[in-house]
Amino acid sequence: MDEKRLKILEAAMEEFTEKGYQAASTNKICVKAGVSKGLIFHYFGSKEKLYIAAVSYAVDFATNEVSLEEKRWSDFVEMAIWSTKMKLDFNRKYPAIFGLIMQAYGNPPSELKGKLDGFFDKAIERSEAQMNQVLNEMQLKKDVNMDAARKVMESLL
Repeated sequence: MDEKRLKILEAAMEEFTEKGYQAASTNKICVKAGVSKGLIFHYFGSKEKLYIAAVSYAVDFATNEVSLEEKRWSDFVEMAIWSTKMKLDFNRKYPAIFGLIMQAYGNPPSELKGKLDGFFDKAIERSEAQMNQVLNEMQLKKDVNMDAARKVMESLL
């Protein structure tokens, strides 16, 4: 990726995470990235497209950074501890990326909600596969509500 484009995305992630979509300023993004406003619009076209590109970049980055491919847990508690630790570590290491993902997933800008559909599908699919693996291998009591167990696991992963 072009170095200036990456600087813009990094500055945008910080600004959107700190201020939210509505209050974020493309002027402040320019200053943080050390580029002209014209360059932002050359690369992205609009604030909306910049936000969508920043979310896409953040999701791709997080997906590549946190690998679940070889991960196996012996029980629910081990999975919950690992998941919590990974989120805390990722947030500490990449606060703007983590913040933007949480914002876009949990409380997306209302005018962009439909445009963000599908951004989290790959991550959700990976989480569901891991959840199913854990649930299938665990020895649960017969009266455990599997839908409730799945919801608890979804919130952790």
